[in-house]
Formats: sequence, C-alpha cells, structure tokens
Amino acid sequence: SVNLSGSMTVYPTETGYFTLTAIGPGGISSVSAYVYVQCPPPGVTLIAEPDTITEGESSTLTWNATYADSVTIEPDVGSVGLSGNVLVSPAVTTDYTLTATGPCGSTQHSVTVTVQKTPGIYYEYDALGRIIKIMRIPK
Repeated sequence: SVNLSGSMTVYPTETGYFTLTAIGPGGISSVSAYVYVQCPPPGVTLIAEPDTITEGESSTLTWNATYADSVTIEPDVGSVGLSGNVLVSPAVTTDYTLTATGPCGSTQHSVTVTVQKTPGIYYEYDALGRIIKIMRIPK
C-alpha cells in the first residue's frame, strides 16, 4: 500500500515491471512501468606490496572486488573472499591473476611480484653438468 500521491524510491535487482493499481468507487485502474536493470561486470583491484622482493622474502597481495560472487587468485592462492590480503613468497618472479565472477560476467586483473636473487655468485650449467655461465649478483 502507498499514499494516494507521492513518490517512492525502489532498488530493483532485476529487470521487470512495476504496476500501480488504484481501487476506488469508480472501479479499478492499473498502470505499469518497465524498468531495465543494467548489470555491471565485477570491478577489481589487486596490488602487491612490495612488488619486488629478494629470494626468501614475502609480498602482501591486497584485493577488493565489487559486483562479484566469487574471487580466485592464481597461482597457489585459490578461492578468497571479496576483499582481503594474503602473504605470498614466490621462489621466482610470478604473475598473480585475480579473477572475479559475478552475475554479469568475469573480470581479471594481474600483478607481478619480481624476485631478485640474493647477492652472491651463481653458476648456470648445461645438460652435462658443465658450467656455461657465471653470474655475480652484487650487494
């Protein structure tokens, strides 16, 4: 029931008709309005702090997703809530991709955590175990 005159704000979640029916001594009268509800795709943010680490260190991934029902972060993290943070310790430079899925599609966003080698001397070997490259990572 509503007043005989006035307005009302509504927040429909799906497309459809709104019908106003008036009943009085002269009978019944109805009028309908069609409301189209646009469905936005999920919105996402994903940051890595810091985005460059040294071997053995960690980075914090922080994210937020809107208009989503589910969120995953790959590799190695998996299903997560709509917002939050997680500590990651990749052994090598890694691209992390967040995928948010909602009623109107999916959205992806990626960040890279760059892993630098610890200062020291490194050797690269061929298939027979012979040294083919020597690298010095300065302090």
